[in-house]
Amino acid sequence: MHSFYSIGSATLSKLLVVLVLTFCSVVEAVKYESLDVWVDHLYWMPFYFTNVTLGSQKQNVTVLVDTGSYYLYVEDVQNTECNSICKKLGTFDSEHSTTFHNLSVPFNEFSAKGFYGADDFLYPDGKKISQYQFAVTRNQGTYGNILGLASRLEDARNIYWATKQIGAADTQGYSFYAGDYTKGIVGKYIIGALDRAKYEGELQVFDHEELKFPFTTFTLADGQVFQMNNTLMLFDTGARAIGVAKEIADPINKALGADEKGHFPCSWRNLDKSVEFNLGGLNFSVPYSDFFHTNPDGSCSSAFQIGVGNLMGSDISRHLYFAANQETKKVAIAKIKVTDETDMIPFNF
Repeated sequence: MHSFYSIGSATLSKLLVVLVLTFCSVVEAVKYESLDVWVDHLYWMPFYFTNVTLGSQKQNVTVLVDTGSYYLYVEDVQNTECNSICKKLGTFDSEHSTTFHNLSVPFNEFSAKGFYGADDFLYPDGKKISQYQFAVTRNQGTYGNILGLASRLEDARNIYWATKQIGAADTQGYSFYAGDYTKGIVGKYIIGALDRAKYEGELQVFDHEELKFPFTTFTLADGQVFQMNNTLMLFDTGARAIGVAKEIADPINKALGADEKGHFPCSWRNLDKSVEFNLGGLNFSVPYSDFFHTNPDGSCSSAFQIGVGNLMGSDISRHLYFAANQETKKVAIAKIKVTDETDMIPFNF
């Protein structure tokens, strides 16, 4: 009996070692990079921001995280029109970086004008993308510095493509976790992996070339349902409202009780009511406090705004966990789970 138990213990020990090594190899197989994301205000509106490190001198610049635009651009220190936003977010000194190269390719977006350059892009863990291409502007743009994430092109301006190229990520794609800025909980922008701990249930996966998801129905607090006909919506962290066509926004705002100017009593933001969204079968509620916005003049409007293109702005999309796989051209959403726990898994769609 003694001999039997000795052999059993040794075998069990070996088995545990194998299991531990197997588990560690699985964890190490998930290659990803991540950046912390937080909320700050520009033009009285909340936007998502992160820090990027550029150049030989490892200069830190704060950028607006925008899933609705393309590529990275930063204000140059030589910007003669640097206003309060520019000063708040910081500038990049291209002439102070010995690794910077001016590519002499013009850039013009969001009223910002400049040129494309290439320099080192460094992640917090020290991994480096050499000669990453981004734009440098020398006049004040609308939003200052932007990290645009909507690119599907495989070139040196695409942050997920470039990250995979250096072996720091297995998948050319990203996931976005908004956290909860009302509770001071930071979000995460992750390249190459999904954080299973940050969403509830299973991901709803959609196969759309332009990485958009379908808007199925919208339900008012009184139960009235509006059919949205699976209108394809862009997940846009660079916008606040829901941008839709006039024929969609007007009937909804009228049913909600808008006045002739499209305004609502600001006191409604404090009501214990919610509206419900259905996106391709995924149901989630949004409280009135997020659905109604306070305008600069003190009036309040609903999240439904007449806009160019169909997009789901941050006040609504922050209730979602979002992921986009640039390789399969698929997008996935789930209800967000606000937690400090982490469970990184490979892209599975």
